Amino acid sequence: MLISLLLGPLIGVLILLVVRVQHDITLPYCESCWSGFKKANLYETTSLLSFFGAFIIGLVLLLNFDSVLALFVPVTASIALIVWAQRNKKRVQPRFKKVDRKQAVVSAGRYGDVVFSKATKATVPGGSSW
Repeated sequence: MLISLLLGPLIGVLILLVVRVQHDITLPYCESCWSGFKKANLYETTSLLSFFGAFIIGLVLLLNFDSVLALFVPVTASIALIVWAQRNKKRVQPRFKKVDRKQAVVSAGRYGDVVFSKATKATVPGGSSW
């Protein structure tokens, strides 16, 4: 039982590391967008740390009150906080309209669409280059 509790998350983390894809695109952010993006990262980190704290608090409450509900309430609240933080982060991230191996088209809000191509630098269709 203890072995499965230790190996289960380890196997999950290894699978996530193997299938993770990271793209390297540098986007120009305006000051308000960058501020929102930094806040979203802070919310995400805080919500993740709150989950671990809520789990420990839930275990202590479970042992003190001898009730599974005592574990369920703080963990559920922290999961709700994680969902809110992820939705907030998705809201402030730029929208990718088209992505293929040659180019990526990003919707940059009031600046319009920005095209990132392998061969050229970032350009705004119908406008000047950045």
